[in-house]
Amino acid sequence: MFCELLTPGFLVTVAGLVHVGVAISQYDVPPAKIEVFYPRGFQVSIPAEEGVTLFAFHGKLNEEMDGLEAGTWARDIVKAKDARFTFRDRTTALKIGDVLYYWTYVIYNGLGYREDDGKYVVTGYVNKTGNDNPWLTPTQTTPKETTTQCRPSVTIINGVLQQCAERLVFDEQFSGNAIDDAKWTEQRRFAGQPDFEFVTYLPNTEVVFVKNNNLFVKPMRLTDIYGDEILRGRLNFGTYCTGEIGTDNCLRRHSFDILPPIISGQISTKGHFNFLYGSIQIRAKLPDIKWAFPQLFLDPSEFAYGKSDYSSGQMRVGFTDGISKCTLSGGVILAANRTFRNMKMCEKLCNNGEGWNADYHVYGMKWTPDVITLSVDGQEYCEIDPGTGFGNIRTNGIRLPTANLLNMQKKIAPFDNPFHITIGVGVGGHNDYSDRISNKPWSNLEPKAMLKFWNSIKQTNYPEGELAVDYIQVFTV
Repeated sequence: MFCELLTPGFLVTVAGLVHVGVAISQYDVPPAKIEVFYPRGFQVSIPAEEGVTLFAFHGKLNEEMDGLEAGTWARDIVKAKDARFTFRDRTTALKIGDVLYYWTYVIYNGLGYREDDGKYVVTGYVNKTGNDNPWLTPTQTTPKETTTQCRPSVTIINGVLQQCAERLVFDEQFSGNAIDDAKWTEQRRFAGQPDFEFVTYLPNTEVVFVKNNNLFVKPMRLTDIYGDEILRGRLNFGTYCTGEIGTDNCLRRHSFDILPPIISGQISTKGHFNFLYGSIQIRAKLPDIKWAFPQLFLDPSEFAYGKSDYSSGQMRVGFTDGISKCTLSGGVILAANRTFRNMKMCEKLCNNGEGWNADYHVYGMKWTPDVITLSVDGQEYCEIDPGTGFGNIRTNGIRLPTANLLNMQKKIAPFDNPFHITIGVGVGGHNDYSDRISNKPWSNLEPKAMLKFWNSIKQTNYPEGELAVDYIQVFTV
């Protein structure tokens, strides 16, 4: 944020309020502390430092401020309480994912100072008690579940129906110095069907690691660990493999094509935490790597509608392809076939020209029995309504291969079963990149796709870049 020193005689006039600036020396406006309460209300405060005689808050909900406009809230606080100047709103109900945009103004020793471009994303509530949920961090707790506050939930966590909606049930802040193996399994396997990414997933500490309260996934070359000959050699992960033992998930040998040339990281909550219906928020900085994509996925924990070709579905919370950096996509996948694959994926363009990988954003998905919605930074950009059921979708008169099976279930099927969280980085593959992309070095489904990809990048510094994840939270609905 930008702290502005007002020059002598400068006036800020907003909605009948006049803030006079006659400052001639520098003063840093204290960062505003924002606290959100359930089921309604929030407060914004700064310390009552000696010399401060006024604190003003101007803010709007889910809409950026237009310069120095008054906003929805425009209040001057001239009296401190409990050693803080505090603005309070007791009526507004803020939801998870809502964004407060604001600017503040302080009179210090008779002079006026301003802090602009404030932004606060609601990720939880401060009125909490107790902590009997193993998926929350030791410092994170759930709100008091009183009769007046509790709206019945449809969320099921690890097979257990939750009592109240809008409760935090999974909180990963990556606050330690290692991946928490009580929540996550690090993948050790080759990428497989239906996309066959050009990746070997390994729990290498140079590739996937926790640092500075973030999870990082930083792909590297397979040859950097095993030497140049490995691409035409053999790798067997044996009983340590997290894929299906006895398949090419766990054992690969060179034949007509090379081994997957890129090492990447992937972690999964499968076997630890799954949920049916809920709201997920992932704050992340997406990788800036050509031909690479973030895996902010929800994957089926049970293959109720089949294992192959995404028959049991996949949900993508936030996705970029490393080519069109200004295009974000999110939604659900119902089949590997490219036509069906993209039918229920939505796109949102960036609004600053820098691309989605230039900074951190909060990628969200809300999943209910009736509809699935996508958001970024609290702004909803997609609503996926199954209508009479995903099984009734047709393209060019062709139905989904699983149509009959889906139509026997709920209209939201195949998304009527538990899913778990998958986080990682994929590279290349046979389905996410159209053959119509210019200068694409391989063709989908060709026998030597990985070799052609490798030949195109082996004399470069590829892959340079990383995925950084700040936090992941799941709430009941």
